[in-house]
Amino acid sequence: MNNKRHAYLIIVHNEFELLEKLLLTLDYPNNDLFIHIDKKVKNISLIEDIKLNYSKLIILEERIDARWGDFSLAKVEMLLFKKSFEYCNYSYFHLISGADFPIKSQSEIHHFFDKNNGKEFIGFINDDKKANDRLKYYHLFVRGKNNKSKFIAFLSSVTYSTLLKLQKILNITRCKPINYNYKSGAQWVSLSNNSVKYLISSFHKHQKLFKHSLCVDEVYKQTLLFNSPFRKNIYNLEHEYESCCRLIDWQRGSPYVWQNKDISELINSDRLFARKFDSNSKTLIETLYNRYKYRP
Repeated sequence: MNNKRHAYLIIVHNEFELLEKLLLTLDYPNNDLFIHIDKKVKNISLIEDIKLNYSKLIILEERIDARWGDFSLAKVEMLLFKKSFEYCNYSYFHLISGADFPIKSQSEIHHFFDKNNGKEFIGFINDDKKANDRLKYYHLFVRGKNNKSKFIAFLSSVTYSTLLKLQKILNITRCKPINYNYKSGAQWVSLSNNSVKYLISSFHKHQKLFKHSLCVDEVYKQTLLFNSPFRKNIYNLEHEYESCCRLIDWQRGSPYVWQNKDISELINSDRLFARKFDSNSKTLIETLYNRYKYRP
C-alpha cells in the first residue's frame, strides 16, 4: 500500500442510508472523508453517529443552503476544497455526491492515480456556446425557481426568462474581467493537489465572473483549469466522462438511477465511480459494498 493520501469531498442532502454504505466503502487507511450536509437537512445525528475504522470523517460545521443551478453549489464545492486542502497534503481530491458509489476497490483506485500521477480528471463538453451562455449573461432569480412556494417559483421563473431574453435582445453582456475560453462539463472531478491550490486562489480572484452565472458548478472548474498550465495535464479533453472517470447514464434518465439488474454493467466498467444511486436498490448497494469494501 502506498502512503499517498486522498481526500473525498462529499456533497450530501439526502439518501442517508445509502451514504452510510458509501462512507464504509470509502473507509481506507489512506483516505479522509469530508462531508458537507445541506443546511436544509434538520437532523444530522444519523451521519454524526457513523463510525469508521481507518479514515477520518470530517463533517463541515459551516453549512450552506444549496440550490440547483445557483452559485451556492459552487460555494459548497469551494468550501470543501479549502477545508480539505488546509487539513492535509493530499495527493488527489475526489468530488462526489452522497448518491455516488465507487465501482472499483480503494486499492485499485489508488493504484490508478499513482500510475497517472499529475493528471487532472475533469470532463469537458465540446460545446463552447453552452458555457458562453452561462457566463456572458446575468442569470438572476435562479435560486427562487427552486422555492417550495409554487407561486414564488413561478414568479422567479418568469422573471428569470424575461430578463434573459431582454439581455439577448438588447445585446447586453457582462463585462469580462478575464479573456478566457469559457468551458463547461461534468460537476464531478478528481484533481491533484496543485490544481486544487490553483482553483482556490483563482476562484477567489474571479468570483465576480461566476457569481451570477447559471450552473456555475459545471463551469468554473473547467474554465479556470482549461485556461491554465494544468490544461496539458487533463486526462482526456475529447471524452467528458472518460476524463473524469465517472459512469453516468444520461440516455435512460436525468441521470439514470442504477438498478439491481445493472450490477454486471457496473462491475465490468473501466470507470472508477458511478452515479446515480438511491436506497431503493438495496441489493445493488449491498453487492457493491461487499465487493469493494476494504479488507486488511
